[in-house]
Amino acid sequence: MVATLSVTINKNDLKRLANAAPDEADRAIRALAEDGRTFAVLLINESPATGRVYVRGKVSHTASSPGEAPRTDIGTLINSIRVEHPSKGQANLVDGVEYGVYLEFGTDSMAARPFFGPAAMHMEESASSVFDGFLENV
Repeated sequence: MVATLSVTINKNDLKRLANAAPDEADRAIRALAEDGRTFAVLLINESPATGRVYVRGKVSHTASSPGEAPRTDIGTLINSIRVEHPSKGQANLVDGVEYGVYLEFGTDSMAARPFFGPAAMHMEESASSVFDGFLENV
């Protein structure tokens, strides 16, 4: 199952202003989604290596601890995180791996190692400044 993060931004008069300046609103939404992608990738890249050590052949990998973002191993997860633009005014943050949802929410045998949830919280905190910039340009 591939995970998609959907964040809905509610701001007074944003819809009216987006109708008046759809290209600028679309740019602001895309910028916010790209910021979320960058944040998720940084979380994974900077996740502390404090978990179990796995050995595959002659290569070892130290995993993240439960509750921390997953620690990058060969880069498949990071390389799969992307922003999709299904339509004007909409952007989705997507991971393209089957195991992303299991990392995010955990399983019966593995604790969660969230990366999209923290990215969503970061996007929520960044939304005001991104959209304030949009509102100043409208």
